[in-house]
Amino acid sequence: MHVLRGPTADLACIDERNAPGSNLRKPPAVTILRRLNEGVLMVRVEFAASLRRHVECAPQSVLAGSLRAVLDGALQAAPELAHYVFDDQRHIRKHVAVFVNNTLLLDRQNLGQPLTDGDTVLVIQALTGG
Repeated sequence: MHVLRGPTADLACIDERNAPGSNLRKPPAVTILRRLNEGVLMVRVEFAASLRRHVECAPQSVLAGSLRAVLDGALQAAPELAHYVFDDQRHIRKHVAVFVNNTLLLDRQNLGQPLTDGDTVLVIQALTGG
């Protein structure tokens, strides 16, 4: 178990596969951030299979904050994935789509919008071609 220290709470990061009585049908490397203190605001971030084929990264629960902070927090689990998501100016790449609560993010540069408890972020590769 790893304990992550943050400004609002301590979080325990547990690999569910190692939990007593775990169900073998669960996806591999599922990580749970258990709330140790009340009032911790969490956002769920998931990277689509098209990105996970490059670098495995299970769905993450990270501290709420700006969209950039949430993405950075989720990418701590798989830092190699960051260059697939961000360009060299730290903007969302042209061929990546980010959905916040099922709504497509249109501004790839301004990632300062606040996210709060229960919000979800999905990051996928945008497919192009004819």
